[in-house]
Amino acid sequence: MKGKDFDALVVCIAGRIPTHAVVKITEHYRDIPMVLWCLCGWMESDGRLVTTADQAGTSALRKTFYDLGYTFKYVYDIIGLPSNTAKVAAYAKAASAAKKLRHARGGMAGYRDMNLYGTQVDGPSLKREIGPELETFEMLEIQQRYEKITDEEKQAVIDNAIAKWKFLKPAKREGLEKAAGYYLAVKSICDERGYDTISLKDVDGMKKLLGFPPAPIFMLLSDEAGLCTVPENDGLGSITQMMVKYLTGQCAAYLEFYEFFEDSVLAGVPDYVPAEVVDGDVTVMPAAFGELSEGILNVSRVKQGLLTMCRLTCIDGVYYMHMVTGEVETPISVTALAMECGNDCMIHVACDLVSVSRKLLNAVRDALPADCGFPKEKLIISAIHTHTSMGYDGRGDGFANYRSKLLELTPPGCNYVKLVHDDSPDILRGEEATQFLIERIVKATCEAWANRSEGLYACAFGRAAIGMCRRVCYDDGSAKMWGDSNSANFTELESGNDSGIEMMFTYDLNKKLTGVIANVACPAQVLEHQNFISSDYMGKVRERIQAKYGKEVGFLGLISPAGDMCPRDLVRWVDAEIKLNDPNISRETIIPRRADPSMFDVSGCEKAARRVADEIFYELEDVKEYVSETVLMHKTLIVDLPVRRVTPAERDRAEEAIRTYFERRPAGDINFEDNARLQIHSGTLSRFEAQKTKNIYDIEIHIARLGDVAFATNPFELFLNYGNQIRARSLAKQTFLTQLCCGSYGYLPTEKAEKGSHYSAFVLSGTTGHEGGNMLVRKTLKEINEMFAEE
Repeated sequence: MKGKDFDALVVCIAGRIPTHAVVKITEHYRDIPMVLWCLCGWMESDGRLVTTADQAGTSALRKTFYDLGYTFKYVYDIIGLPSNTAKVAAYAKAASAAKKLRHARGGMAGYRDMNLYGTQVDGPSLKREIGPELETFEMLEIQQRYEKITDEEKQAVIDNAIAKWKFLKPAKREGLEKAAGYYLAVKSICDERGYDTISLKDVDGMKKLLGFPPAPIFMLLSDEAGLCTVPENDGLGSITQMMVKYLTGQCAAYLEFYEFFEDSVLAGVPDYVPAEVVDGDVTVMPAAFGELSEGILNVSRVKQGLLTMCRLTCIDGVYYMHMVTGEVETPISVTALAMECGNDCMIHVACDLVSVSRKLLNAVRDALPADCGFPKEKLIISAIHTHTSMGYDGRGDGFANYRSKLLELTPPGCNYVKLVHDDSPDILRGEEATQFLIERIVKATCEAWANRSEGLYACAFGRAAIGMCRRVCYDDGSAKMWGDSNSANFTELESGNDSGIEMMFTYDLNKKLTGVIANVACPAQVLEHQNFISSDYMGKVRERIQAKYGKEVGFLGLISPAGDMCPRDLVRWVDAEIKLNDPNISRETIIPRRADPSMFDVSGCEKAARRVADEIFYELEDVKEYVSETVLMHKTLIVDLPVRRVTPAERDRAEEAIRTYFERRPAGDINFEDNARLQIHSGTLSRFEAQKTKNIYDIEIHIARLGDVAFATNPFELFLNYGNQIRARSLAKQTFLTQLCCGSYGYLPTEKAEKGSHYSAFVLSGTTGHEGGNMLVRKTLKEINEMFAEE
C-alpha cells in the first residue's frame, strides 16, 4: 500500500481480530477517510447460525479509531438483511469529492456584483475548512481576450454549439458572435488556470460595462466546457455547485427563490439553466434588455422529478450545508368525510396510497380514542392505488409467499439481484411509516367527526374517458396484462370500460361548497413507474378543485372496480418518455400515434385530471336540487370467501416449468425480468402449500344507503365486470362502488380472465377466484337491495 494514492480506505472486518493488528496497518493512513465495515455471519439451511464474531472485532476497533483521531464511518451488516454496500460506496464517493475539493480552484470575474453581502467569501476559512480557492480576475482581461478572438473561431462555436439550440425566433448576428466570442475568452482563462467553476459579474459587469447579458455565455461554459457556472460573483454558490458535481456528476442548476407558500416554493432561474436539467430541446429566445444589445435567454422547460435543493453557508466561521431533498410532484394526503343522520353514521377516509390493508385498518381503529364518539366499525378506509406514494409494513393481506417457493428451486449460488435499492436513511419505511400513517388517519378521522355540522348535498353524474382495459386477448385463447396489440393474433381487449363518474357534492346551509366526491373506474397509476412522490391524477383533480373553489373544499377520490383497467389505450399505444423496467410493458415496434400524450408521464396525468375535473366543474355549475333531509343506513359485514385452489397437476406443471427455466438459462444471478417469468409458477406452488390448511377466509365490506344513493366497498382490485353487475342490478338511483377498501387481497379476476391467465389473473395475483367474485356480487346486491326494498 505504500506509495499509493487513496481517496478512502475500506477496513472490512470478517471475523474477530486483535485491535493492534488493524491499527498497525491503518495508522499510517489515519489522515485518509476510512470505512470500518463489519460483515456478519449467516444462517445454514438447517437453521444453524454460523458466525466468525465479526462484530467482536469492529466493536473493539470503533472506540479505538475514535480515540486515535481517525476520520471514519462505522458500517455493519445484519444476518438476513442486504449487505450495506450502498453505505460504503456512498462514503467512498463523499471522500473522493472531499479530496477533489482540497485542490479545487475557481475563477471570479469581478467581485461582489450589486454590492451583495450574501455572495462574499472569506478566503482563509474556506481554504482551511473545505479546501477550494476562489481567484478573482478583472473583467478587463475578458474584454482584452475577446478582442483577439477571430471571426473563424466565433463561427465554429456558432456552427458546432449554438446551432444545437432551438430558437423561438431568429437572433441577430451580433448577439451570436458576442456569445461565442466571450465564451471563448472566458474559457481560455479557465483552461489556463485549471478552474472547475466560474462566476461572472453580471448586472454591474457584463450588462453594465460590456453591454451584453451573459446567459448564453454561461450556457456554453456549462454545456460545452463542462464548467460549473454561477452568476453575480456568488462564491458560496460556486463551491456548492462543485460539491454537487463531484458527488453526482451533474452540474446543478442555480435557482433563486421568489415566493414561499405553505407547502411549496416558487423558484426561478437567472436567464439560463444547464442542459442537464432541460426537458427536451435547449430552447432560447432573443430578447432586448433596455438599452443593452440583444441578448439570448434560455427559456427551456426544466425537467420534473426528484429534486435536491442545497446551499453552502458560513455562520460564525463554521460552514454548513442547508439541504432539502425530495420532490412531491403532487402532494399525497388523507381526506376524511364524516356523515351522521338519525341513529347511524359513516366515516370514509380516502388515502393516497397503493393499498389499505386490513392490518392498517385495525391498527387505526385501535389507535382511535375510546371516546371518539362513533362506533369504530363504522370507519371505512380506502386507497386510490397510486404507485408513487409511501410504503409501510404489512400493506397486503395475502397469505402465500411465492418467493420462498422460488428459492427452494433456485440453483445454489444463484441470487435475486434487485434493480432498485432504497437504503437511504431519509426514506420513511417499515414500522415508522406505519405509525406515521396511523397518526394522520386518526387525526383526519377525529377532525372530520368533530367538525361535522348540518349541511346539504347534491348528486350528479358525468363522463370522462379515463379507464381502459389493460388485458389483451389473442387467438390462441391466451391473454396478457399490458399485452402488445400490434400483433397478427390480437383479437380483442378482454373487457370494456366504464367512463361514468358518480359524483356527490356537499354544502353548508348557505349552499357554499364544502366537498366533492368522485367515483372513477380507473386506478390512479398514470405515474406508476416514476421515482417521485405523487398522488397521480386524483391529486391533480384535487388541486384543480381547490384552485377554483378554495383550499378548504375537500375532495374524496374513490376508485370504482377497475382491477383490469388502466389509464392507457392499448390499441393506440403511446410509449413512455421514461425507461420502463417492466418486461410486460416492452414493445418491439413503436408506431407513432395521434392519440393521448403518454399516460406514463406527467403530461398524460395532467390530461386525465383535466378530464375528470372539467366534468366535475360542469356538473357543479348545473346543480339545482339540494338534499336537506335524508336517511342513512350503514352496515359493516364480514363475508367468507373461498380460496382459489390449485390442482396437483397444476402444481406439477409449475414445478417443472421452473426447473426447465433454470436449465435453459445461462448460469448466474436472476433479476426482475426472470422474476416476472417465474412468478406465475412459484405462485402456483405457494398456493398449493397454503391451501392445505386454508380454504376459506373472511373479508370486510361496507354497504350504505344515503337517500336514493347506495355505497358498497370491497378489498380487491376487482375486475370491471363485477362492478357492472352490481350497478346494473342495484335498486339505488345511483351506486358508488369503492375497491381496495378495508383490506388488500389482490386482484379478483373474471372466469374469462382466469382462462386467459397472465398477471392479474393467475393464482398468485389474488386470493380468491371467479367463484368468490360471484359470491361477492350476490352478497353486495342482496344487502343494497334489502336497504331499498324496506320502503
